Amino acid sequence: MIERVVRGLDLCNLHATDPVSILFGAEKSGALTLIDTAKELLTPDSVLLYGTKGRPVKLKRHIDSVAADAEIIELLYESFKKIGIEEFVVKINNRRLLSYLLDFLEIRNDANRVFRVLDKLDRSGRKAVKRELMGLDKKQAFESAFEEEAALTLTEKQADGLLDFIGIEGDFQAVEEMLCGYFGVGVDCSDKPGLFEVFETFRLLRARDLDENHLKWDLALARGLDYYTGTVVEVILPDKTEFGSVAGGGRYDNLVSRFSSMKFPGVGVAVGVDRLAMALEEDPAFLNGARNAVFIPFFEAALASEYARLAREIRGSGIIAEVYPGTAASLGKQLKYADKAGYPIALILGGNELAQGIVNLKRLWTGFDAANKEINVNRSDLVASVRDELLRYSEVLSKHPSSLE
Repeated sequence: MIERVVRGLDLCNLHATDPVSILFGAEKSGALTLIDTAKELLTPDSVLLYGTKGRPVKLKRHIDSVAADAEIIELLYESFKKIGIEEFVVKINNRRLLSYLLDFLEIRNDANRVFRVLDKLDRSGRKAVKRELMGLDKKQAFESAFEEEAALTLTEKQADGLLDFIGIEGDFQAVEEMLCGYFGVGVDCSDKPGLFEVFETFRLLRARDLDENHLKWDLALARGLDYYTGTVVEVILPDKTEFGSVAGGGRYDNLVSRFSSMKFPGVGVAVGVDRLAMALEEDPAFLNGARNAVFIPFFEAALASEYARLAREIRGSGIIAEVYPGTAASLGKQLKYADKAGYPIALILGGNELAQGIVNLKRLWTGFDAANKEINVNRSDLVASVRDELLRYSEVLSKHPSSLE
């Protein structure tokens, strides 16, 4: 399962935000080793080079633009599509829009603290969040005092106004019209950055022709971390909300400067691979979608390196391959695992096969008599044979799905 998820996330960067920002800010670290990391982190239009003292030598444009934000959102969208997940939603909002809203409602409390409370809305509900915003939650008031922070002091009118606003939902067009009407502005309001960035994000995402059923502008989304400065995003699985967000991120233009004297814009996302795998491992639709994948049993411990080479060759051709993670289970148990996970074929390699230069291709899907359940293929022809077999399986599955149950 982890293999399928990770292979599906080839498009998506999995680096942690804080550690990378700390490294970027380490002016005396001699960060030449960050060149490859930087190429992964930045958009295709941007290249970052580091000198021997860790200072940026060249930064081509666009990281500080909304275009980079839209590209990150598209990256998340395409990554989850590539995994094969049919039900997912990328939730989007903008911290600058929320800050503009606080000013509009004349809310003078610390914005980041307000955002942290708003981020609890899905978990705690409107009533509890409203009480905390007004400073009426005794437990939260005690915790604020313990942390030497002043409790939030929104009036009931301010709290209701804030919660009513962020409760508005709709597609991009509906949200855009609502924002224009609420604030009395047009979409070209470049003098109001918080609103203009939102309208520009709408425009750029529409231009990408993404399926808006998978995109939702969520005015309640704040993400609780203080370092976000603009666009924020999360991915949820609507039918598995108990797992919370399975990916998230956004813009953090001031994060590097927390660890350095450098000012450095940034935008990025991370995927919770473990959480995503747990959410999907019991999903029959996802498991049965493993038609473009092969399973490699761990047959003989002495051939561990051969199994790794086999998997690498298969993956290099664009096909998912999983090597069984362990040595204790019998071959029969491993094949049962593969069958339950939805793998249509298994590639069995033992000492005899290795000596003969062949691989045993075992068909795990039904529709064959016992004599045709497995074939031996030449090692040199393996990728082509696997492609042919997967194509045949896919064609039969599309025409006669019930025959393969």
